[in-house]
Amino acid sequence: MKKLIIIALLCIGTACFAQEKQVNKKTERFQTITPQQKNENRLKRMVEELNLDSNQEQQIKALLKNYQTLGNGELSPTDRKDFNKKLKSILTPEQIALMKSKRR
Repeated sequence: MKKLIIIALLCIGTACFAQEKQVNKKTERFQTITPQQKNENRLKRMVEELNLDSNQEQQIKALLKNYQTLGNGELSPTDRKDFNKKLKSILTPEQIALMKSKRR
């Protein structure tokens, strides 16, 4: 009887581990995104949320591209301050207030 229970437990245990892992599509998508795609998505979101005109869109696109080439993704505190300063010079005061409200 003991042997039968042990064999049954071993069969159930191996069957559980033999199943395929399910891939989480959400996390897989974020792992394969490139910095260029990240900037494009950020720009699209800014255009939709802040109602940017075409001139502002082009300026922000150039700004994102410029700061993307500075490093490997993370900006230093001084670069981040410069980026935010230039971004605020492009946006209107209403857009800045809307951006700050969306961040929180």
